[in-house]
Amino acid sequence: MVIFKEWLLTEGKKRFYYHATLARNMENIANRMTLEPSEETNWGGELGASSTNKVYFGKDGATAEYYGDILARNIGDKGEFLAILKISLDKSDVVQDKKDKNSVYVTKPVSLEGAFVLDADKKWRPLTQDTANAIGSREWDDLDYEDEEEL
Repeated sequence: MVIFKEWLLTEGKKRFYYHATLARNMENIANRMTLEPSEETNWGGELGASSTNKVYFGKDGATAEYYGDILARNIGDKGEFLAILKISLDKSDVVQDKKDKNSVYVTKPVSLEGAFVLDADKKWRPLTQDTANAIGSREWDDLDYEDEEEL
């Protein structure tokens, strides 16, 4: 489990939220540089029914990691990397989940401009198309970074 130091933005009405996804999804995300609400969810039952047309975020990295770990166990490849994204969102765009006080969702596409991804060394890296493609193709370790942000 990763221990996260939570940083809130102090400007305006924005703050950071966290989203977990499987590495295989990163190339598609990179092509759009957005997270899109999905009509087909990765969850079954009541959770799946209530998750359609939404993108979920954790208020903290640990919440995103928790749901990402469940996703990885249920549909991931053995040893597949779980990408944790840190995204600045306007608080007025998010809706509080009624069943999980640490989760929120949005119902429209979310731009990933200015987003970060947690790397294998537990450092936040700017999310670029090259970074997302490298994660998706499992070439993460071949990347060089100039900008680093510690957890």
